[in-house]
Amino acid sequence: MPAINPSVLDKKIQTIFDRPLDTDAFPGEIHALLSFYADRTKRSTAATATQESADLLHVPAAVLRALCTKIHQRGQREGDRWLDAAERLWASGLREMRQVSICLLSEAPAESTLETAGRWAAGCDDPLVLQALAAEGLRSWRESEPEKVYASAVNWLANEATRAFGLMALQRLIEENSFDNLPSIFNALVGLPSTVRGFQQQSLLSLMEALAERSPAETTAFLLDELSPDDHRAARLVRAALDAFPAPFQAQLRQAL
Repeated sequence: MPAINPSVLDKKIQTIFDRPLDTDAFPGEIHALLSFYADRTKRSTAATATQESADLLHVPAAVLRALCTKIHQRGQREGDRWLDAAERLWASGLREMRQVSICLLSEAPAESTLETAGRWAAGCDDPLVLQALAAEGLRSWRESEPEKVYASAVNWLANEATRAFGLMALQRLIEENSFDNLPSIFNALVGLPSTVRGFQQQSLLSLMEALAERSPAETTAFLLDELSPDDHRAARLVRAALDAFPAPFQAQLRQAL
């Protein structure tokens, strides 16, 4: 991986964006730039080399930030062509290409964002990419129409393939104070503490911690309702989330365990 000279990086990025957007050529240009800065020393073990080579380039965050900054500076002037380019980058399966595609999606016509995000999430099992999709990809919707993000998130929760993504989308709504109807969120989560598995569990834990910070009383009441003597998953969730609660609420939850 060459050292990152900011002026050289800026020139390389500017070369891509100086021309009118060509959705056929653009993915190859982005891949070439990312490959130039890829850190190949991190693909060193035989056990992981194949998978990492397939899914990850190990591109420094500074390169991705510079690319996304240029995309945001370009704004929505490319219209539907941003979405076409984003689809092609996402289809590569590479984490860094998908991260750039999320930046493109955030500047694509707004009516396309929620449907595209849900479809992408259904075929993605990379938690870091899903977190970026929930954070950056849905940013403009959270700012303008948080109720629609909530409604989409509830639909995502109902689908095993998008459940973790739905939890991440709700977490962002809570953390950014974009949504005030907390009872509706708790209603959407009923039963999940005892059923989620895999990285859905971590997504639910992160959401519970955000809810505990926002409203510890309501979150405590929800978790107490979810606990039952034979429900080991819900109990593990409560134990993992305890530190997010003020002491009096911790005591209530510990007593119920």
